[in-house]
Amino acid sequence: HFSGLYIATLSLVVAVFGFFYGLKVYMRLRQYPVVSTHSNRAMTKVGVVATVCVVVFLIKAPSIIIINTYLCQHGRTSRSMYEIIWCSYLCVVDIIPAALVLYLIRKPPRRGRSY
Repeated sequence: HFSGLYIATLSLVVAVFGFFYGLKVYMRLRQYPVVSTHSNRAMTKVGVVATVCVVVFLIKAPSIIIINTYLCQHGRTSRSMYEIIWCSYLCVVDIIPAALVLYLIRKPPRRGRSY
C-alpha cells in the first residue's frame, strides 16, 4: 500500500513541475512576435502537449490510490478482474494520452505538386 501512495505522490509532484515547466516554455514562446502561422501553431502545440501531460499525471495519482484501495479491501481478487482493472488503468493514463500527444506533434506531409 505504501508503494502506491509513493507513486501517487510522485505523480502529483511531476504534474506540478510539468505545469510550471510547460507554462514557462509557453510564456517564453509568447515573448517572440508571431511571424507566421507556423510559429503560432508551434506555440499552440506546446500548450496542448503540456496540458495533456499535466492532466495525465493528475489522473494517474488518484487512480493509483483508488486501485490500491480496492485491491487492499477486496483482498484476493480474481485474475480476470485484476486484468480488467489493469487494462483500463493503462488505457486511461498511458495509451490514450500517448496516442493523443503523438497525433498532436505529428508532421503532416507537405502538399506539393503531384507528377
